[in-house]
Amino acid sequence: MSTASPNFDLHCHPTTKTIMAELGQNHARNCWEHVNVGVADQLMQNSLNSQASLTQLFNGHVNLAVVGLYGVEFAFANSFVLEVLNCLTDVIHDEYFAEIRRAGGMGYLGSIIQELRHLRLSANGPDGKKMKIINRIEDYDRNDPNTIHLILSLEGSHNLDPVGDGGENPPEADVIEAITFNFRKFFKNPRDPQFEGRLLHLTLTHLANNQYANHCWGMPKLLGGRLGSDSFTPKGNGLTSVGRAQIREALRDRDEAGNPLYRVLIDVKHMSVKARQQYYALLETPEFRAMRRNGRPIPIVASHNGVTGLPVNHIYATSPPQPGNEDKGNQVTYHRVPGRLRDSAFNPWTINLFDEDIRTILRSGGLIGLSLDQRILGVEGTEPERFSVFEPMPPFQFSAGQPQGGFDANHAGQDETTWDLSGENRQNFEHLRHFCNNLLHIALTAQEAGLSDEAAWNHVCIGSDFDGLINAMDYATSAADLGILRQGVNTWLRKFAANLDYQRDAAFWDNVTEKLFFQNAFEFLQTHFSEPNGEVNI
Repeated sequence: MSTASPNFDLHCHPTTKTIMAELGQNHARNCWEHVNVGVADQLMQNSLNSQASLTQLFNGHVNLAVVGLYGVEFAFANSFVLEVLNCLTDVIHDEYFAEIRRAGGMGYLGSIIQELRHLRLSANGPDGKKMKIINRIEDYDRNDPNTIHLILSLEGSHNLDPVGDGGENPPEADVIEAITFNFRKFFKNPRDPQFEGRLLHLTLTHLANNQYANHCWGMPKLLGGRLGSDSFTPKGNGLTSVGRAQIREALRDRDEAGNPLYRVLIDVKHMSVKARQQYYALLETPEFRAMRRNGRPIPIVASHNGVTGLPVNHIYATSPPQPGNEDKGNQVTYHRVPGRLRDSAFNPWTINLFDEDIRTILRSGGLIGLSLDQRILGVEGTEPERFSVFEPMPPFQFSAGQPQGGFDANHAGQDETTWDLSGENRQNFEHLRHFCNNLLHIALTAQEAGLSDEAAWNHVCIGSDFDGLINAMDYATSAADLGILRQGVNTWLRKFAANLDYQRDAAFWDNVTEKLFFQNAFEFLQTHFSEPNGEVNI
């Protein structure tokens, strides 16, 4: 691992594949190992083989990353997808999911504790390599060539629930009491003897229905429509009272007696448009403005996102939403959204960030992690999206034919005839184009809103979602390829930008690459994950 230029990842899952495979093996797997399921990986859109093992992170020069801890939702554990996987491969073992399905099983919180223990067993890797979980940025050693430093996060508030899904929801007051107790005991109060580790951020929701917030439809058609469960269909309406209580508990930094607690930032990934807008509004209320530190806004995190390329009131659908019932939701079929760059497109699914989201996050001093998922980046064709029948939908515009204008009107001036692509695989290069298209849209959206270069380029980083069951972009199919992606971005982003009349000098673009792959996240952590005196940062 090079000590001069480490890479950073805001969202990856180095535990996912090995913990799913462990029970099916004759030996205990650890997170340095590579899981290979053979032909099943191709049948499941290249989502099953390891993408973010600790070895792959090491080989990609990543020595600082945020782990997304995730208790597999009952909806997924109970879906037909797993029956298909069991037919395709004996590597990923059903026993892990069976324990989640069983009444009185380990529950979501139990699965998170199990995942953490699985991760800690991987502290010592091959050939002197090490993994270290840190609770403050001061414990990170940029110049340690043999240690991967990991920071914890939770993907979904359901992870704090001591029991799983599948039954009646308990009263709200009981849920709030339970999650507050668990949150503090395991993740917010370092004085508790059962403290497991500090969290950088928490997503309120994930892929299935919950008691905290309505989620965006996030399942590929293969997993969510043909083989999945109706539990993936959004059925909520913005933030719930439990979700608001969870936000309040996450952001508070003292308990009722005045003792310091760790603050946990909110990650807006997976939240519905309405839930996101409600969260932004909540942060502007007197209660939450009083939680600001040194007059700075509470930063908003979007850990593994793409962008829609649109303002929220400018979404083009082929026809009015197809009404459905509670289980199937209202379904919308989109037009392809042309990218800013020629031969590119955006994914307009509302799981991605609208222009309003981008500006709000940047103004908060937050951090946007760019996903490396083909679907999120707009590489794949646009699939229909399901919406909750209980939540007002965004104001779609309808056009039976492909809408004219937009960014595609400017594509004619983008000349690439003089570019030397002899060293690039053409398909891989098109995936890099889509990544740069998303990144440049963030910068140009900031510019169009009157924000400075620094407002955009200082608040973006990589949030790959490797090993989150994604079909990774071909330019970087695993964490081991992050060095290659870094070189590609440094070479080609400036050329793509010049075609959009976004002209900056060579030193500017070299600096952007350093910011994107490491420096922005490091500086963010110095501000929001610091504990300079060995005490809880309040």
